[in-house]
Amino acid sequence: MSRPGGSRRLGGPDGLAVEAEPGLYGIDARTMATIDAAVPPHAVVHLPPRQQPTSGLATAPQTGGTASRPTTGARTPTRRHRAVHRGWLSS
Repeated sequence: MSRPGGSRRLGGPDGLAVEAEPGLYGIDARTMATIDAAVPPHAVVHLPPRQQPTSGLATAPQTGGTASRPTTGARTPTRRHRAVHRGWLSS
């Protein structure tokens, strides 16, 4: 997947995905061009530009009730699972 801002998300047939964000990781233009040249044109999905947030904080809808989620813009924790087998990763 390709965004106009330069980010790329490369996915393999095994489900492995790699993010290439030039601004975040300091990837130079030559390296990004090498990545782009390695991907067949028919396999590229062009995505629209990312939406820029209008403010730093998310706002709750004005319904008069209380919000069920925090409105600070913080991400909700993601539940992570790990395989535990007798004798492995005992905790």
